[in-house]
Amino acid sequence: MYFLRSISFFLFASRIQLSFCGSIDFKNGDNSDATDGALFYDHRSRVDPNTDVVEEEASGEKEPGPFCPKPCGPCSARNCSLPYCKCSNDAIPGGLSQADAPQIVVVTLQNAVNSQSYSGWLSLFEDLKNPNGCPATGTFFASHIDTDYYFVQSLQSKGHEIGDNTVTSTRRSVNYWRTATESTWEHEISDQASVLKKFANVTDLRGFRAPYLQMGGDNQLRAMKNTAVRLLYDASRVSVKFSKSSGDGLLWPYSYDNQSTQDCVQPPCPRQCYPGVWEIPMLVFWDVDSKPCAVLDGCQAKTYNDIFRLLYDRFIDHYKTNRAPFLISMNPAFLSSEFKVKGLRLFLKYLTSYKRVYFVSVGRALDWIQNPIPFSKLDDFKPWKCSRPNPPICPEETLNRCLYDGKRRSTTASTFTYALRSCAITRPQDCPQCYPWVGDPEGRLC
Repeated sequence: MYFLRSISFFLFASRIQLSFCGSIDFKNGDNSDATDGALFYDHRSRVDPNTDVVEEEASGEKEPGPFCPKPCGPCSARNCSLPYCKCSNDAIPGGLSQADAPQIVVVTLQNAVNSQSYSGWLSLFEDLKNPNGCPATGTFFASHIDTDYYFVQSLQSKGHEIGDNTVTSTRRSVNYWRTATESTWEHEISDQASVLKKFANVTDLRGFRAPYLQMGGDNQLRAMKNTAVRLLYDASRVSVKFSKSSGDGLLWPYSYDNQSTQDCVQPPCPRQCYPGVWEIPMLVFWDVDSKPCAVLDGCQAKTYNDIFRLLYDRFIDHYKTNRAPFLISMNPAFLSSEFKVKGLRLFLKYLTSYKRVYFVSVGRALDWIQNPIPFSKLDDFKPWKCSRPNPPICPEETLNRCLYDGKRRSTTASTFTYALRSCAITRPQDCPQCYPWVGDPEGRLC
């Protein structure tokens, strides 16, 4: 039985529209494993005291209008079918057998894109090729502060997917994101999307990852649906329960068209349904202390072999059972550990000996999940081909760097707080008046 908890009101320009988009209260997944994100994520949070996220709804009419979640019910083949919907379970999409399914490997990184994370990221993919001869690619979920947008555009030009990781990201605390309002999520997500488009020419933005993997529940999902870009997927929700084939089975990505069966280990998790929004579950690893960790830098390891072993053990579980996508996630801090990077690079190189392993981005993995075809026909699968040209990149020597003080104001002083570099900025006069921020993605208000 479902209970109507609230009636949502949406403000548009000078009129108020009544929208029957209430919250439906039901138990969505198992909260018994709920815990602090520290178990899965290396926090190192820094709170920026200079600015606050805009908490009020932005004025003016939004297009398209508000999304109304639908009441959630159990998922079945009767109410859910590809390419638009998949139930949350361990079933291979399209009813394919294990022998017909490729083993998808997705490498992801989140937070700021700078010279260190850029070069470290590219080193992971050096000499990696897919069975069809195309270069291996992954997904970088980019936040704003400390990001160099020339490097973002360069990653995109090399075929990597760029995702949204909010404007302020880890400059805020974990609790800030845990309790963030829908308005806060909407500003953080949509304004970062605007910044990525303006300063890195990212026009095909499909996915989102929450800072610290700390989901915002229904507030976050509603914000994803109500932003202008209408993001297709979230890749933040951690699962312990569905991380071993010997337990409840390895969980495949699924859509929020119906009730999710995934465990909720870092509340809040969505309770309503969001047709067309997909979840890419973060299945945990087990480190040398037999503790779960969702990002590699949160896994305890003493040698490069420890990293190789925890990756290998999880991979074999995927490959020999239902071949659910094998997700490898990390923060830039991981790339500063020489022995950990060595372990990961050795593992990725080892995977090239498997003829059914494909290294693709989250978005490209989802392309196959929505339209699954047998491995024998993958050479003709258009989304995984590399024949189409990647977006161009400008010459680095043409760039101009803009500097800003702690109040986001343009400065020429030798000491500065923020810097902005982009192919969209080739002359000093191209610099925005202010450092772009939440509520001011164009950099005009300071």
